[in-house]
Amino acid sequence: MKKHLLLPILTNLLFAFVFNDPLSGQCNAVPCTVPTPYVNAQDACILPNPAALDCYFGATMFTPPESFPPSWCTTVENNHFFAFTADAPTASFEICTYGCISGEGIQAAVLSTTDCINFEFVSPCLGNIVSGSCAQLLATGLTPGVVYFLMIDGNAGAVCDYSINGASPTIIGQTGGLCLPNASATYTTNTISSWSINPPTAGSIQGNPVGTSVNIKWSETGPAQVCAQSLSCLNAPEFCLHILIGVNLQRNDTVSLCENFTVECAGQVYSSPGNYTVTLPSYLGCDSTVNCIVNLIPTNTTVAIQAPQGQTITCLHPTLLLLSQNDPTVSHLWKNVGGDTLGTGNSIFVSTPGFYFHEVKSSTAGINCSAQAKILIKQNTYPPPVTAMGGTLDAAHPTVQLMGNSIISGVTYLWTGPNGFTSTLKKPIVSVPGFYTLTVTNPPTGCTNSITVEVIVMN
Repeated sequence: MKKHLLLPILTNLLFAFVFNDPLSGQCNAVPCTVPTPYVNAQDACILPNPAALDCYFGATMFTPPESFPPSWCTTVENNHFFAFTADAPTASFEICTYGCISGEGIQAAVLSTTDCINFEFVSPCLGNIVSGSCAQLLATGLTPGVVYFLMIDGNAGAVCDYSINGASPTIIGQTGGLCLPNASATYTTNTISSWSINPPTAGSIQGNPVGTSVNIKWSETGPAQVCAQSLSCLNAPEFCLHILIGVNLQRNDTVSLCENFTVECAGQVYSSPGNYTVTLPSYLGCDSTVNCIVNLIPTNTTVAIQAPQGQTITCLHPTLLLLSQNDPTVSHLWKNVGGDTLGTGNSIFVSTPGFYFHEVKSSTAGINCSAQAKILIKQNTYPPPVTAMGGTLDAAHPTVQLMGNSIISGVTYLWTGPNGFTSTLKKPIVSVPGFYTLTVTNPPTGCTNSITVEVIVMN
């Protein structure tokens, strides 16, 4: 009597891939070398080691969470993930926070998971790392070669800039009481930096412009900035300290305020139009009173991006329409994360996942005002996994039940076979020998997957 292999070789290969692949427990086997934050841990590409996150500068976003740890410092509001492969039993990250536009700080932790749904902590949960501060995050008990996740979350939904293992200069020095004609000051920072002055005519750097400190001789009245850019990271942002150089006088300063932004005048920051009087501190007889006249330039638009078909590219929707308000008084500019211009209208079609940026600009009396929004387009075109089993017919068993299954809930099943046989049952009963094909469809994405089994007759 001949024995027949009931499951095709393809099925065995599928089982081997799904259940034996060392990366399957990490949810996504896509490698990458450039750190990219993902709201859903299942989408995160895998960095080769923790050092790949060095000198990363990013920000939390106004994005609702999709993946949750079992517990957290406070609450999860707008988290995102980086996946990395451990290369030692420990991994250390210095997390620095700065430039919060909403809230006051961020939270961070390193997590392990096998399915990107259930997580366990392999580090402490760092609480509120406030703007202008840094904290050391240490993950222990790691297994080299296994993928772990660094999670960043805005404290109470805060939207802040942050860095990972990247020196963020903190400039210390005199900001007021600088009186011409002999105004000079020394400024220091915590990392070797390249120094500059804005505007360049406001003063001159005395000596080497590279180092942890610099001496500046101020030569022009008014607001200025002394800026430092860390040389330890090629992509480090520039940090600036606002300076006011004055004389013993009273003056009027007129500034333009872009709607929904702030503007600086006489060392003060304003978010509303009006007339404001600023009395500067007295220092060495240098007293100045500044009348700040703040004029509003309306932007007259919201910058929200609409994605009518959702924010995920699927088999059903391989192209998404990104749409903004059509206001004829502003100009539009769409760009991808690489800075390429994609369009100048109020909408574009996209078919590639990633970050997209939309900027609107308006101009009044030579002052340009702009606003920018960012949206993350994800992609889910994965075929649903499927397994199936045929069977054997004989005199004692004139019928056999086909066995079909998918680990994805909510999928639909369609069997086809000999003599025009079709069935939408998961496990139909058949009585005719031959090859039967099961096609599984995931309705939310429209993606399908098929497998073929055989029903044989035994004499």
